[in-house]
Amino acid sequence: MTGAQDTIDHEAFEAQCRAGIEAWVAEHLGGEVVAMERLERWRPQWKVSYTSGGETGAVLVRGNRPIAPVDALRFEMACMQILERNGILVPHIHGWMDEPIAFVMDWVETEDRAPGMLHTAMDTPSEMDPERWQATLGYMTHLAAVHAVPVSEFADVKQLANPPSEPRDIALHAVDRMYAMGEMAGNIDPSLSFLQMWLRRNAPTDRHDVHFLCGDAGQFMSRGTDVVALLDFEIANVGDTHWDLACFRGRHPYENMGDIPALYREYERVTGTPIDRRVVGYYTVAFLQLAVIGATFFMMPEIRGGNWIEGMLEKASITRRAYEAIAELHGLELDHDLTLPDPTPDSLEASGLRKLTADIGRLPT
Repeated sequence: MTGAQDTIDHEAFEAQCRAGIEAWVAEHLGGEVVAMERLERWRPQWKVSYTSGGETGAVLVRGNRPIAPVDALRFEMACMQILERNGILVPHIHGWMDEPIAFVMDWVETEDRAPGMLHTAMDTPSEMDPERWQATLGYMTHLAAVHAVPVSEFADVKQLANPPSEPRDIALHAVDRMYAMGEMAGNIDPSLSFLQMWLRRNAPTDRHDVHFLCGDAGQFMSRGTDVVALLDFEIANVGDTHWDLACFRGRHPYENMGDIPALYREYERVTGTPIDRRVVGYYTVAFLQLAVIGATFFMMPEIRGGNWIEGMLEKASITRRAYEAIAELHGLELDHDLTLPDPTPDSLEASGLRKLTADIGRLPT
């Protein structure tokens, strides 16, 4: 896994990416790039400003995660294109790019663009001003519209072509798949095994409806009180709408989602469908399980572009949030007066030294 990544010249690779972007903009948008900014995100992304026919424009070039297959990026692009055709407020997709591997969408100019990383949220916690709160309330109408898009619209998307129909499969298909991936990578520890065991034992048995899901709901751009774009469909799926509703609890408090019960009441008002709070509690654990296993991939030491520190922070904090959600459902009061055990060797902690060794090995000499 390390060979090709260790020998690559990062500056030369970035220059190659920029050259590919400039060529794509010239061919597909008839434009000349005047500025290009690499964004601090989990994945390579660039804001690209260009001129064409005397007018200026900007696009977002959304690259692939270092750990993800190309199909994952094509999946997200396909979902966004289908959503746009169904009237959902997503940025317009201009097309696919082979070098660098990416797809290109309209740039949405707002002031609420955050890196989306836990360590930045801890340093500068997000705030919920009155305008953003009104936009968040308005987002619930957009979320309901996403859920109303017929699942059949996604029949040509391989990952969504055969939606689950039995309640247990509806509840577990996403977390079972992520858990299996974690096992294959050797990233499952006892804390994650317990979460998976709990999810399987407590899967809802009376939930039959299947809808298209954002997968990581609550991510949108706003301008004033208006929602201007829904974003991030890389883990979109089909299943119970309570998964998306649980995302607000999973993202909060690191990302301030505001008055979550009020958001649920607004969703109920818009859809006319009551929310089952205990089912939301179950999917809070499910969403956090998927997120924390995902974080273990981001922190794999040899992955170029990975972020070990961010991954470790996410693993610790998200795992804790998942256990707190279980305790809440069972009416358990947790004891926070804990003492640390005696130190013992741990492969996860040792991976930090492997990450340091890998990075030192890549330094120019």
